[in-house]
Amino acid sequence: MSKAREPLKGSRDVTEEGGACGVFPFLPVLRGHFGRRTASGSRARAMDEEFREIDEVGSWSAVYQEIRQQSSELPCKFARSPENKCRNRYRDVSPFDHSRILLQLGENDYINASLISMEEAQRNYILTQGPLPNTCGHFWEMVWEQRTRGVVMLNRVIEKGSIKCAQYWPHREERDAIFEDTNFRVTLVSEDVKAYYTVRQLELENLLTQETREILHFHYTTWPDFGVPESPASFLHFLFKVRESGCLHPDQGPVVVHCSAGIGRSGTFCLVDTCLVLVGTRFVSAANGGFPLHGFGSTRLVSLLVPSGAFPLQMVPAR
Repeated sequence: MSKAREPLKGSRDVTEEGGACGVFPFLPVLRGHFGRRTASGSRARAMDEEFREIDEVGSWSAVYQEIRQQSSELPCKFARSPENKCRNRYRDVSPFDHSRILLQLGENDYINASLISMEEAQRNYILTQGPLPNTCGHFWEMVWEQRTRGVVMLNRVIEKGSIKCAQYWPHREERDAIFEDTNFRVTLVSEDVKAYYTVRQLELENLLTQETREILHFHYTTWPDFGVPESPASFLHFLFKVRESGCLHPDQGPVVVHCSAGIGRSGTFCLVDTCLVLVGTRFVSAANGGFPLHGFGSTRLVSLLVPSGAFPLQMVPAR
C-alpha cells in the first residue's frame, strides 16, 4: 500500500479551522448558545432571528471567541505529551482529556479523536483528524473498538497541492491493505462513484481473531478547500445517503467523521445533521405543542447553516 508523505506539523490559525485545543466539542456549546431562545417550539422563530442578526452584523467571530473562551480552561495534556506529538496532524488541534477516544488493544491509548454526544438528537459522533501515515492502524483500531459502521470523509487526500490525509483505505488496484502495528486488514469490496461523492464498501478484519465487519465509507469529494459545498442540495443528498445506511442510528457505534483537522467540515456535517433531527422532533409537530415551520424544510435549514461566507464556515472554514 502506498504511503502519503508526512505533512508539515504547522499550527492551525483560528481563521482556518478553529485550530486550538478543545475546539472539537463546539457542537454542545453552539447548542447552548442558540438553545437559550429555543426551549419550546414557539421560540424557533427567535432562533432564526438571532441567526440572521448575528449574520447581518458579521459578529460570528465574537461567537467563536465566546466558544473558544469556554473551552480554554479544559485540559488537553495527553495530546500534548511528548510521546503523542507525532500522532497529531497539527500542533494546536488537540482533543480534550475528558472527551478523547481511548484506544484499548495496544500499549498506546492515544488517537487525535473526540466523542461528541448530542443526547436530545440521539446522535453520537467521533470527530477526528485525517489519519497520518503512522496513525492509520490506530484509526482502524478505533473503528473496530467503537463498533463503528460508517466513516464519513469530507476532504480529498490532496487539496491544492497539500496532503490533507493519508490514504488509509486500499486503492482500487490494491484491493486490500494490512496494518501490522494494530493487526487489521482492510479490503475494498466495492466502490460507487457519483458526481459529488463516492461510497465504498470495506471489509475490516481483525487479524488476531479473524472476525470481519462491513464498514461503509462515505467520501464527499467536492467540498472545496477554504470554501463551501456547491449547493445545499448536493450536501443534503450526501447527508441523507449516510442516514439511509443506518450508520447514524443510536443502536450502532458512533459514526467516525473526519476532514483534515477534524473540525470545520466535520463539525459542519454533524451540526447540520443534528439540527435537522431537532427540527424534525422538536418543532415540526404542532400536535406536540410546537408549530409547523412553513417554508423551513431541510434545504432551507441547510442554506441557513451553509451559505457562502456565513456560519459555521466563516468561523471554521473547510480544511
